[in-house]
Amino acid sequence: MSPVLVVDNARMQNDNFQDLLRRAKIVEKQLAYFGVVVRKCSFEDAIASAERAGFTLMVSNEANKEAVLEWPAEPDFLFSLSFEDPAMISVVAESRGDIYGLSLVSHSAMTDVSVELKPSLRMDQLGRDALQFRDVLLSLPHFVERPAWASASFPEIQ
Repeated sequence: MSPVLVVDNARMQNDNFQDLLRRAKIVEKQLAYFGVVVRKCSFEDAIASAERAGFTLMVSNEANKEAVLEWPAEPDFLFSLSFEDPAMISVVAESRGDIYGLSLVSHSAMTDVSVELKPSLRMDQLGRDALQFRDVLLSLPHFVERPAWASASFPEIQ
Protein backbone atom coordinates (compact mmCIF):
# COMPACT_ATOMS: atom_id res chain seq x y z
CA MET A 1 0.00 0.00 0.00
CA SER A 2 1.28 3.50 -0.88
CA PRO A 3 2.11 5.94 1.92
CA VAL A 4 -0.64 8.44 2.73
CA LEU A 5 0.02 12.17 3.20
CA VAL A 6 -2.24 14.52 5.13
CA VAL A 7 -2.76 18.01 3.70
CA ASP A 8 -5.25 20.20 5.58
CA ASN A 9 -7.05 17.07 6.82
CA ALA A 10 -7.53 15.69 3.31
CA ARG A 11 -6.10 12.18 3.01
CA MET A 12 -4.70 11.25 -0.36
CA GLN A 13 -2.36 8.72 -1.85
CA ASN A 14 1.23 9.93 -2.26
CA ASP A 15 1.28 9.61 -6.07
CA ASN A 16 -1.98 11.57 -6.41
CA PHE A 17 -0.68 14.24 -4.03
CA GLN A 18 2.51 14.64 -6.08
CA ASP A 19 0.52 15.05 -9.30
CA LEU A 20 -1.87 17.57 -7.70
CA LEU A 21 1.05 19.51 -6.24
CA ARG A 22 2.76 19.62 -9.66
CA ARG A 23 -0.43 20.92 -11.25
CA ALA A 24 -0.99 23.43 -8.43
CA LYS A 25 2.50 24.85 -8.98
CA ILE A 26 1.76 25.22 -12.69
CA VAL A 27 -1.42 27.22 -12.07
CA GLU A 28 0.41 29.22 -9.39
CA LYS A 29 2.96 30.31 -12.03
CA GLN A 30 0.24 31.00 -14.58
CA LEU A 31 -1.69 33.22 -12.16
CA ALA A 32 1.51 35.04 -11.16
CA TYR A 33 2.15 35.68 -14.85
CA PHE A 34 -1.37 37.08 -15.38
CA GLY A 35 -1.02 39.14 -12.19
CA VAL A 36 1.96 40.94 -13.71
CA VAL A 37 0.39 41.26 -17.16
CA VAL A 38 -2.89 42.82 -15.98
CA ARG A 39 -1.01 45.40 -13.92
CA LYS A 40 1.34 46.44 -16.75
CA CYS A 41 -0.52 45.91 -20.03
CA SER A 42 -3.56 47.13 -21.87
CA PHE A 43 -6.21 44.56 -22.85
CA GLU A 44 -4.79 44.17 -26.36
CA ASP A 45 -1.20 43.92 -25.11
CA ALA A 46 -2.20 41.37 -22.45
CA ILE A 47 -3.75 39.08 -25.07
CA ALA A 48 -0.71 39.40 -27.35
CA SER A 49 1.63 38.71 -24.43
CA ALA A 50 -0.36 35.65 -23.35
CA GLU A 51 -0.30 34.24 -26.87
CA ARG A 52 3.47 34.78 -27.09
CA ALA A 53 3.80 32.97 -23.75
CA GLY A 54 1.97 29.93 -25.19
CA PHE A 55 -1.64 30.49 -24.15
CA THR A 56 -4.37 29.95 -26.74
CA LEU A 57 -7.09 32.58 -27.09
CA MET A 58 -10.44 30.77 -26.88
CA VAL A 59 -12.85 33.73 -26.85
CA SER A 60 -12.42 37.48 -26.99
CA ASN A 61 -14.97 40.26 -26.52
CA GLU A 62 -13.16 43.44 -27.44
CA ALA A 63 -16.19 45.65 -26.70
CA ASN A 64 -16.23 44.54 -23.04
CA LYS A 65 -12.46 43.99 -22.93
CA GLU A 66 -12.82 40.36 -21.85
CA ALA A 67 -11.00 37.24 -23.01
CA VAL A 68 -10.76 33.54 -22.20
CA LEU A 69 -7.45 31.72 -22.64
CA GLU A 70 -6.23 28.16 -22.22
CA TRP A 71 -2.82 26.64 -21.59
CA PRO A 72 -2.93 23.76 -24.10
CA ALA A 73 -0.06 21.77 -22.59
CA GLU A 74 -1.92 21.39 -19.25
CA PRO A 75 -5.59 22.33 -19.84
CA ASP A 76 -6.70 22.16 -16.19
CA PHE A 77 -8.01 25.75 -16.26
CA LEU A 78 -9.64 28.32 -18.47
CA PHE A 79 -8.35 31.80 -17.66
CA SER A 80 -10.80 34.69 -17.99
CA LEU A 81 -9.41 38.21 -18.08
CA SER A 82 -11.66 41.23 -17.70
CA PHE A 83 -10.39 44.76 -18.29
CA GLU A 84 -13.95 46.14 -18.27
CA ASP A 85 -13.31 48.03 -15.01
CA PRO A 86 -9.81 49.52 -15.34
CA ALA A 87 -9.69 50.14 -11.59
CA MET A 88 -10.19 46.43 -10.86
CA ILE A 89 -8.96 44.19 -13.66
CA SER A 90 -9.87 40.59 -12.85
CA VAL A 91 -8.36 37.19 -13.53
CA VAL A 92 -10.52 34.12 -12.94
CA ALA A 93 -9.25 30.59 -13.48
CA GLU A 94 -12.04 28.00 -13.78
CA SER A 95 -10.99 24.40 -13.19
CA ARG A 96 -11.92 21.54 -15.50
CA GLY A 97 -11.76 17.76 -15.61
CA ASP A 98 -10.96 15.91 -12.39
CA ILE A 99 -10.63 19.20 -10.48
CA TYR A 100 -13.84 20.73 -11.89
CA GLY A 101 -15.71 23.10 -9.61
CA LEU A 102 -13.02 25.50 -8.43
CA SER A 103 -12.71 29.19 -9.23
CA LEU A 104 -9.39 30.91 -8.56
CA VAL A 105 -10.08 34.63 -8.43
CA SER A 106 -7.78 37.61 -8.30
CA HIS A 107 -7.95 41.22 -9.32
CA SER A 108 -5.50 44.04 -9.78
CA ALA A 109 -6.14 45.40 -6.27
CA MET A 110 -5.15 42.16 -4.45
CA THR A 111 -1.98 40.12 -4.17
CA ASP A 112 -3.59 36.85 -3.04
CA VAL A 113 -5.67 34.42 -5.07
CA SER A 114 -9.03 33.39 -3.67
CA VAL A 115 -9.79 29.67 -3.93
CA GLU A 116 -13.55 29.23 -4.16
CA LEU A 117 -15.95 26.38 -4.84
CA LYS A 118 -18.52 27.24 -7.49
CA PRO A 119 -21.62 27.99 -5.41
CA SER A 120 -23.97 26.66 -8.08
CA LEU A 121 -22.56 23.13 -7.75
CA ARG A 122 -23.48 20.43 -5.26
CA MET A 123 -20.61 18.48 -3.69
CA ASP A 124 -21.40 15.43 -5.85
CA GLN A 125 -20.96 17.58 -8.99
CA LEU A 126 -17.34 18.53 -8.21
CA GLY A 127 -14.51 16.75 -10.00
CA ARG A 128 -13.22 13.73 -8.09
CA ASP A 129 -10.01 15.56 -7.06
CA ALA A 130 -11.41 19.10 -6.67
CA LEU A 131 -11.44 19.20 -2.86
CA GLN A 132 -7.97 17.67 -2.59
CA PHE A 133 -6.67 20.12 -5.18
CA ARG A 134 -8.20 23.00 -3.21
CA ASP A 135 -6.37 21.81 -0.08
CA VAL A 136 -3.08 21.58 -2.00
CA LEU A 137 -3.56 25.12 -3.35
CA LEU A 138 -4.34 26.47 0.11
CA SER A 139 -1.05 25.01 1.37
CA LEU A 140 0.83 27.27 -1.08
CA PRO A 141 1.59 30.95 -0.40
CA HIS A 142 -0.77 33.55 -1.88
CA PHE A 143 -3.79 31.22 -2.05
CA VAL A 144 -6.57 32.02 0.44
CA GLU A 145 -10.10 30.85 1.23
CA ARG A 146 -11.37 34.42 1.63
CA PRO A 147 -13.71 35.25 -1.28
CA ALA A 148 -12.28 37.79 -3.72
CA TRP A 149 -15.28 40.09 -3.28
CA ALA A 150 -14.42 40.40 0.43
CA SER A 151 -11.06 41.95 -0.43
CA ALA A 152 -12.43 44.37 -3.03
CA SER A 153 -12.63 47.99 -2.04
CA PHE A 154 -15.99 49.40 -2.91
CA PRO A 155 -16.73 53.12 -2.88
CA GLU A 156 -18.86 54.15 0.06
CA ILE A 157 -22.48 54.85 -0.69
CA GLN A 158 -23.39 58.38 0.28
